[in-house]
Amino acid sequence: MRAIVIMLATALCCGNASALVPHDISYQGYLTTAAGTPVNASVPMTIKLYNVPTAGVALYTETQTVLVINGLFNALIGSVTTLTLPFDVPYWLGITVGADPEMTPRQPVASAPYAIRSASTESLATTATVPATQITGSIGSAGNFTGPLAGDVTGTQSATAIASSTVTGKVLTGFAAGAGSVSASDTILTAINKLDGNNALKAPLAGPAFTGTVNAATLALTGNLNLLQSTASAGNIMKAGNRFIHNFGTQNTFIGESAGNFTLSGTSNTGVGFQALLSSTGGANNSAVGRSTLENNTSGFNNTAIGYAALFNNTDGHDNIAIGLGAGNGTGSSGVSNIMIGNDGLAGDGNTIRIGDAAKQTKTFVAGIRGAAVTNGLTVVIDSNGRLGTVAGVLAGYELVQTTTALPNPVNHGGAQAQCPAGKVPVGGGYSLPNGFATSQALTVVASYPFNTPAQTVPFPIPAAAGWIAAFNTNGGANSSLTVYAICVSTA
Repeated sequence: MRAIVIMLATALCCGNASALVPHDISYQGYLTTAAGTPVNASVPMTIKLYNVPTAGVALYTETQTVLVINGLFNALIGSVTTLTLPFDVPYWLGITVGADPEMTPRQPVASAPYAIRSASTESLATTATVPATQITGSIGSAGNFTGPLAGDVTGTQSATAIASSTVTGKVLTGFAAGAGSVSASDTILTAINKLDGNNALKAPLAGPAFTGTVNAATLALTGNLNLLQSTASAGNIMKAGNRFIHNFGTQNTFIGESAGNFTLSGTSNTGVGFQALLSSTGGANNSAVGRSTLENNTSGFNNTAIGYAALFNNTDGHDNIAIGLGAGNGTGSSGVSNIMIGNDGLAGDGNTIRIGDAAKQTKTFVAGIRGAAVTNGLTVVIDSNGRLGTVAGVLAGYELVQTTTALPNPVNHGGAQAQCPAGKVPVGGGYSLPNGFATSQALTVVASYPFNTPAQTVPFPIPAAAGWIAAFNTNGGANSSLTVYAICVSTA
């Protein structure tokens, strides 16, 4: 038999708009015998679809019994075996009648059956993939997009939520500048709208300018926090709107709320603590550690203050060191070269060292003094104000009283006393023997004064009397003399 194809059409137009699109194709033809006589019978017919015009493997096969009247027949392809081909490439139709071989040539499928492809838009699965080449123009309204998006999203996305870690290397545009606090519940676009309209914002972030507040329990950085050089409006870390960490000026460092300021011109200053070096203008090389240390310093330089309000009153004084609560404040605003440790100091102090407070400290222990010999040293004395000095250095205001007593030969015992004048008391003293006093003439000190070395001055404790006493026994010897002296100071 031989067949002549009269028409190949589709039934995709049937039904209303809401019905499913049929996947059947209507095929009509004219069938004759080999002699050319029209066939009148029901014949078995095998229908195949290929994606090549010759050879190849059938992509679809269906066998059905077709009624032929006066050679004419109509077969509904897909009525027996469901037709599932996507019709996204050209296809060719092959017909076999009964036991005959497949008729040649295969017939190309006309364009109408490709309308089957449109049915995919009615029921796309949530995991369906639509090639980019299949979409042109704009999508007016859409539900949710899932899966990777290789292309660009443009236009205003007013209600689109983008999951975290899903946007890389793309510029987000089309959002307006805004301000406010970014919270964990914000969508990406809402958060971006609060970041002052940074149109170059990318994911990951590439140098955005932030405004507002980031609300987070912990801000973890995997890289460096790189701040600009401090100015009055940038490069600073603020706390409650106040300066907290900055390095305004040249080689300055300030840590603490309101430490330093944004107008100073001084260099190489360090302020650590609340309002440390708050008033600084041109002062340089100052170090302040503690709340309100050097708070009123303006032009003073080379000062070091450690402790709450140390050198608080200093304004233009220089080269001072103050350690302790309020240390150095008594020296006023212009002290020079003072060292105050645990001491307020006094008005007018200059080039002065004060350690401790007489109202608080009543004992002093300094290691490395007792038993340590010093060559060519001088006797150190302390006045009633706690001032230290040597005899040679503090004689002004002091009176040296001495008494010399002859020692007969032989003598069993002897002694002398240097008596301070009325109104004065001894603060030191001693005795001396001539160099000719024989070492064999043993000296035994009485009255519990343990001195047994002749020919030198040896200080010893002050007796109850208002003077200095030396008393001893000897075993005899040449005539000699004993000199006793006392250092006296007024009690007024």
